[in-house]
Amino acid sequence: MKEIGGYFGWSFKKKSTSFRNSALRFNTARNALAHFLLEEGISRIFLPAYTCPVVPISIEEAGIEIEYYHIDHNFEIIDKESFQGPVLYTNYFGLMSEYIDRLAGMFPSLIVDNAQALYHSNEKVLATIYSPRKFLGMPDGGLLSTKVQVSYSKLEIDESWERCSHLLKRVDISAEAGFSDFRKNDSTLNSAPIRRMSQISSSILDGADHQNLKVKRKENFFILSDSLSSMNDLRLSLKNQIPVCYPLLVSNGDQLKEKLIKAKVYTPTYWKGIADNVNLNSFEDSLVKNLIALPIDQRYGKQEMTRILDLIISNG
Repeated sequence: MKEIGGYFGWSFKKKSTSFRNSALRFNTARNALAHFLLEEGISRIFLPAYTCPVVPISIEEAGIEIEYYHIDHNFEIIDKESFQGPVLYTNYFGLMSEYIDRLAGMFPSLIVDNAQALYHSNEKVLATIYSPRKFLGMPDGGLLSTKVQVSYSKLEIDESWERCSHLLKRVDISAEAGFSDFRKNDSTLNSAPIRRMSQISSSILDGADHQNLKVKRKENFFILSDSLSSMNDLRLSLKNQIPVCYPLLVSNGDQLKEKLIKAKVYTPTYWKGIADNVNLNSFEDSLVKNLIALPIDQRYGKQEMTRILDLIISNG
């Protein structure tokens, strides 16, 4: 029986419709992927060597064999003609949607890792995995969109109230004060069993102003792109996509990243821990060392983008 009265809880804005209401909601993207692969009985999959390390871990834990492939400077698959069976492709930075449309016509069993592309969809692919935590402050959450039937309703709903400390500290104190909590809370998700998304995260996801989020990310991307494209070794265009970051690749990226972090401009590394899968001095190796994923999200505007540009341009 639901309680009436008493103290107030954390209140979330409610909307008439849910975000991606046809997608299945899991506690993590890796669990969404593992659940789908197990349900489909997939025994082997082709996987990019340059991808988030939790992806192969979740696949291996499901007892599935991995065949790694490599990408070229356009983030397109090398030697794809030899593939037979399911292929997983990462929508890098949320900027590879057109290429995914092409891949969907080549591979009937294409699975798309849209962890960095929350707003991209393609109904022709076998399945799509999303990680809304890369776009919103949520204590857990992953999405699975697929055209096949998978069991879901009997999974337990996760509880994430103990994973909210970093989110609250960032609001009340600072990002730096909550960082150790973020790492601890994030690590608990790595070993979390396959469950449905918590009610806290579902409420945050459904209540977010997604239209504003998309507009701000595109605006901020263009501000950085207008000043940095001439020095950027990558040639990825935005078009109608909603990116997770502005990816800047320069020869001294590792040094520049240190400078930005000292100035409290925090940039993630895509991805530590993949050294065993990439060749030294390869394109993928250069991405790990020198790619700077500049923040462009909805919390920021022209003032913050200008600060980032000043730090980069003053670096020479």
